[in-house]
Amino acid sequence: MSRALVARATTFGASALLMGGLVLLALTMSYTIRDLDLGAPLPPIVVATPEPPPPPPNPTTRQTRPIDPTIGTPELPPITPVTTTEPLRPYVGPVAPSGPVEITSPRWQERPHNLQRYYPPRAIERNIEGEVLLDCLVDAAGLLDCRVVSESPNGWGFAAAAQRIAGAHRMIPATRDGVAVHGRYAMRVPFQIE
Repeated sequence: MSRALVARATTFGASALLMGGLVLLALTMSYTIRDLDLGAPLPPIVVATPEPPPPPPNPTTRQTRPIDPTIGTPELPPITPVTTTEPLRPYVGPVAPSGPVEITSPRWQERPHNLQRYYPPRAIERNIEGEVLLDCLVDAAGLLDCRVVSESPNGWGFAAAAQRIAGAHRMIPATRDGVAVHGRYAMRVPFQIE
């Protein structure tokens, strides 16, 4: 019985709150129904139309300044042809090096230890050896980003293992005019069972 009373009281309270809100809304309205003349025509809806843009200038009409006769036209020297029996050689000036520096003798800051942990487990179970050739870009911080050039034999996981090994290396970067620059290094990663 007490639950039914609580439910009724809650419903009554919610209804009273809703009615109070509607009364408050009605009191704040700026007009009442009796002020409306339902027979009067509605006022027209006015839409502001923007002014049309000015027409584009006529391309055939050019505005020119009048020529000042007091200012003369400068005289240009005559063009004299150059004759020579020597063939023209291309200009060879200082050439800015482009692309990464080729690294042939790397100096390592970090090298991974215990390389056997990188050996693909399936290949080591079957005593399969392999070799991977990587083409590595070395950034100015000495980190390697390598792509696989060749993997032998294919399908045994040697390429992925070689890339993990290369990612664990850190090289002293190449320099150009004393500034660290990007380099390129060909890394050969042999997988041998000892």
